[in-house]
Amino acid sequence: MKTSTRLAACFAFTILFTLTCIAQDWPGLQRFKEENKKLAPPTEDENRVVFMGNSITIGWLNTRPEFFEGKPYVNRGIGGQTTPQMLVRFRQDVIDLQPKVVVILAGTNDIAGNTGPSSLEMIVSNI
Repeated sequence: MKTSTRLAACFAFTILFTLTCIAQDWPGLQRFKEENKKLAPPTEDENRVVFMGNSITIGWLNTRPEFFEGKPYVNRGIGGQTTPQMLVRFRQDVIDLQPKVVVILAGTNDIAGNTGPSSLEMIVSNI
C-alpha cells in the first residue's frame, strides 16, 4: 500500500509539473529560441522565407527536407498551434528573422478548438 501511494504521488507530481511547464509557455516561445539565436541575419542578396504555422507546416520539413535544404527557408511550425499563439510568437519567430517573404498556414487548429472556441472573424483578425 505504501509503495502504491508513493507511485501515485510521483505520477501526480509528474503530471502536474509537465502541465505547469506547458502552460507557462503557452505560445511556444521557447521552441525556436536557440535556433533563432544561431541564425545569422540575412545577407543583402538573400531571399529568406519564413514558414509560420502548425503541424502541417513543420510536417513539410519532416517529410520533404529536400525542399528546404540549401535554400534560405526557415520553418517555424509548431504542432497544435492556433492563431492567438502564433501572434504572440510572430515577432521573435518571423519579424526578427528579417524574411523577405512569410508563408503562413493558420486556422485549422482554431477551427478544431485547440485553445477554445473561435469564430471565423476572430481567426481572420488574428491572421
